[in-house]
Parts: sequence; structure tokens; C-alpha cells
Amino acid sequence: MLHQLANDVKDTARATARAALFSTLGGIFALVGTGFLTVALWLLLVTLESAIFAASVIGALYCAFGFILMAVGLKGKAQPSGRYEFSSGRTGDADAANAPREPFLQVAEGFAMGLKAGRSARSR
Repeated sequence: MLHQLANDVKDTARATARAALFSTLGGIFALVGTGFLTVALWLLLVTLESAIFAASVIGALYCAFGFILMAVGLKGKAQPSGRYEFSSGRTGDADAANAPREPFLQVAEGFAMGLKAGRSARSR
């Protein structure tokens, strides 16, 4: 029993480390790619217009992407349990039950329910 628990902890730690490694490498490659694309856009805009125009366009693009990412980050508030609470602008339980649900949330909920059922079946 204790040996199985130790193996489960090792497997979880190995999977977490692998996911963190690939996420970090993916982020590094994305940053390098963003750098190359920025230089390519700079060269194109300098060729077509001027350096001031190129700097303005690239700066505006980065600001727009930054504001979009901040808005997405502010959409959901993290709860201490690790769950996210999304505000829909509606109040009351009747409205929440009748509210249309996003397909991604339905898929995530189905995955979580299946994972929970699998774990409970395995523990028996």
C-alpha cells in the first residue's frame, strides 16, 4: 500500500516536471519566434514607410495583445480551491440554471467528472 502510494507520488512528480519542462521550452521558443516576427515586421514597415511608423505600429500591436491578455486574465477570479468563478452578469439560481453554457466548459466539466469516476472505480 505504501509502496503504491510512493510510486503514485513519483509518477505525479515526473508528469508535473515533464509538463513544466515542455511548457518552459514552448514559452522560450514562442519568445524567440516573436522576436523574429517582430524584426521581420520592423524591416517590412521600415521599407514601406519610416522607422517612426514601424515603431508605432509594433508598439500598438504589443499593447493591444497585452490589453487583451489582461482582460482575459481578469475575466475569471481564482478561488482558494483552485476553481474559477466567472461573472455572467446574472443573479439568482434560476437564471444560472437556465444560462447557456460554453462548449469548452462543458467538455472540461465532463472530463473532470470522468476523471473522478475513474479514480473512485480504481480505489475500490
